[in-house]
Amino acid sequence: MRAGRVGSSLPLVALLAFVAAPSAQAQGIESPRVPVRTAIKEINTLRAEYADLYNKKNARALTAIYLPDAVVVRADGSTLLGQSAIGKTMTDEAPTWQEVAIASDTMRVFGNTAWDIGTWTTRSPEGTASVSRYLVVLRRGVEKWQV
Repeated sequence: MRAGRVGSSLPLVALLAFVAAPSAQAQGIESPRVPVRTAIKEINTLRAEYADLYNKKNARALTAIYLPDAVVVRADGSTLLGQSAIGKTMTDEAPTWQEVAIASDTMRVFGNTAWDIGTWTTRSPEGTASVSRYLVVLRRGVEKWQV
C-alpha cells in the first residue's frame, strides 16, 4: 500500500518541478552559471573592448561597463563612488588620456564573480611608457560582465 502512494505522487512531484522552474526564472533567479572557459573568454573580450574604448576616448561607452554601485580607487588613493561619479570623471579627463595597453596576468572566476590583476601601460605621444598595476572585480549579470 505504501509503494502505491509513492508511485502515485511521483507524477505530482515532476509536475511541480516543471511549474516551479519558470516561476524561479521569472523572479530574477540566475540561471546556471556560464562555464569557466566561457567566462574567461568573455572577460578577455571585455578587457580588450575597454582598452579600445579608452584609446578612442569614449567615456560614455566606458561608463556603461561599470555597475551603478561601482567603486574606483585611483592611483592617488582618492575614490569614485558609483557609475555617475565615474562617468563624470571619465568625461572630464578623456581629452588627456594617453594610449593604453592592458595585460592580465592573473584571473580567477567564482561563479558570476571574477577578479583580474594585471598591468596598465600608458604611452605618451613622445613614446614614454608608464606602467602601473590594476585589480578589477567583475560581476556577471544575465548577459554580460561589468566592473
